[in-house]
Amino acid sequence: MFQNYSRLFCMPIVVFLSLSVFRASVSYAQKSKSGNFGAIIEQNKKLYSSKINKQFTPLDEWSCLSGLSLNIATLHKPAILLLGFSGCAPCRTAIPVLNSLAAKEKYTGYTFAYMTFNTKEQIEQEFNELNVPINSHINIVSVPQEYIINNKIAIGYPVIYFIRSNKTVSAIHTHGLLDGPIESEQYWESIIDTLQ
Repeated sequence: MFQNYSRLFCMPIVVFLSLSVFRASVSYAQKSKSGNFGAIIEQNKKLYSSKINKQFTPLDEWSCLSGLSLNIATLHKPAILLLGFSGCAPCRTAIPVLNSLAAKEKYTGYTFAYMTFNTKEQIEQEFNELNVPINSHINIVSVPQEYIINNKIAIGYPVIYFIRSNKTVSAIHTHGLLDGPIESEQYWESIIDTLQ
């Protein structure tokens, strides 16, 4: 008998608390959409839109984990550059896709690169977790985070640059600009296949 009364007494409290949490979640989502997140989207659009059809920069020589060097300026075919880091879930989703595309015969000669500010040990752990060999088809470049920020290559992650053979930027995948399904090879190929 006591249990029935306690249930009747507790039920309205549970419902009230559930509704309160739901309202708070909706309120937070609306603020995020219209507030900070909206500002980030606008910042992304402004930065990255200005890079489309312009020369990709910086055109420095980068040291790859493989021991080779990579310089976009010396390439004669298109390049696809993914910027990410190990704590970024969408970045991790993109790495196996990047590796799979790089292995395709139709993209022979294309450069597929992953740039991150993670250490070699962090990169090796991440690639091991993703079941992607560290000596895969991807050029892996580790640079200080300041390099990425100072050169305005990325202000959020992931960012994917699709670079033509003439070193101009054809498209950039990022929030608010080009934001298709990053896990889909077909999405990537629809952009890569337009590169010259």
